[in-house]
Amino acid sequence: MKRTALILILLFSSLFLFTGCIGFLFSPSTPGNLQPSNGSTSVQTPITFSWSASTVPFGGQISYDFYLGTESNPAVYAKALTGTSYTVNTLSAGTKYYWKVVAKSSEDKITESFINSFTTKTQSVYRGLTLGLTQYDHFSNLSATDDDADEVEITFENLSEGYAMQKETGRVTKAEVETWLAAYAAVSQRDDIFVFHYAGHGTYSAGESKMVMSNSTYISMRDLRGYLDQINGTKIVLIDACNSGDFTNLIQGRELTIAERVQQAEQFKQGVLEAFEEDVNARGTHASEFEYYVLTGAAITELSNEDTVLDHGFFTFFFNDGLGNVGVSNHHAAYDGTFNADGYGPGGVSDQNLTFRELYNYSKDKVQDYIFSNYGQTQTVQGNHTDSNFVIGKYVAVTMNK
Repeated sequence: MKRTALILILLFSSLFLFTGCIGFLFSPSTPGNLQPSNGSTSVQTPITFSWSASTVPFGGQISYDFYLGTESNPAVYAKALTGTSYTVNTLSAGTKYYWKVVAKSSEDKITESFINSFTTKTQSVYRGLTLGLTQYDHFSNLSATDDDADEVEITFENLSEGYAMQKETGRVTKAEVETWLAAYAAVSQRDDIFVFHYAGHGTYSAGESKMVMSNSTYISMRDLRGYLDQINGTKIVLIDACNSGDFTNLIQGRELTIAERVQQAEQFKQGVLEAFEEDVNARGTHASEFEYYVLTGAAITELSNEDTVLDHGFFTFFFNDGLGNVGVSNHHAAYDGTFNADGYGPGGVSDQNLTFRELYNYSKDKVQDYIFSNYGQTQTVQGNHTDSNFVIGKYVAVTMNK
């Protein structure tokens, strides 16, 4: 009996020593399934890195050293991690990083993962150009288009994104617009958001919608599309062009009838949208679902798309109203930060994000209601991607002291 017990004790002791030696001889398995994956781009920060757990034969404790840096052979960033994920909050935008994980057993055997690389998302830049032409060499001058540009500048610069808006009013030529847009193209990046707003005379001729410049040169919508195509990022295009003005200069010897103006206005609006049609299979350098978000509000029967009460073009006024500026009841007041389009219309959500869908529905309804109530006419704001939830701007709600 004693002999049997002794044999069993010796057997178990040998097995323990043998398996201990086996455990000591084996390194952990290689950490796998590293996320973000190798070669990832536009990775949003902060980043939670993760990997699959390593194992050793016969079990045992595994810890991980995490390596991260901008060099191809990164330095250790965190040691002795017991989990299989790690979050980093301090990475720079638009930067390429390298990382790896080293698994370590309790016997200090190590196994390294492959070195992965990724690039963080570029910091988005929000900017734009707003034009309010009032002076024309051969067309009738306009009186409220500079006010339109003023309010577009104020409205966008008050959004949380901090848009930087260039405002040009008075006399503006095609050459100047080409120069300004080329300058933006030279510094643009994929994640940028760029706003182009035009308030002034417009026409439709030779099958194209055109903005009329102060010196009677024209920028067709296809010209504009060509200029904006050179600007990387997502483009928001707002065209508030009166499709009228001094038509004697457009058709020799007479002015257009109301019926002709209606027809040409509809052609103008359609011509704008057609020029900015997109092939979703041929995406440019932009990060949003679509490259172009376009709205237009062409006048139908007025000599200009201006209202003497509001001192603005109808479309520009109500677009700004929805995006945070003043409304009809206080149209001469200073910017008041009332974001009326938030949550407006089908699919709208009150979440302090002003979407293209919400702004289209708000502008369309308010323009139509106002013109019908005051002039007995109809005018329909038009746009592309009108069910898109692309965020034009965000805001922080402010509680007013009473």
